[in-house]
Amino acid sequence: MIKANFDGAWSRENHESGSGVFFHTSSGSIIAGASKPYFSSSANQTEAKVALLTVRSANDNNFQGMAFESDSLELISCINGDFKKGDISCINGDFKKGD
Repeated sequence: MIKANFDGAWSRENHESGSGVFFHTSSGSIIAGASKPYFSSSANQTEAKVALLTVRSANDNNFQGMAFESDSLELISCINGDFKKGDISCINGDFKKGD
């Protein structure tokens, strides 16, 4: 099984953010990765952007049967349909559509 670990960092002062993801095997061997700078309005929005980067990178690499790991409870709740307010409420539709 391929696992994706992703995270983002956001600066409240200038709204700059960065995101990164790495893909690894169950034994821990890193097989791919990606990073991208953004401008975001919040830490939650940054986490949402890195989640989309992760899904798109997995798709680009034709990875299937994956596990996704994030430290953002708000993001995971939103993806699972449990979080309907705030600045990441729209991301759920993006995941459902597979964009």
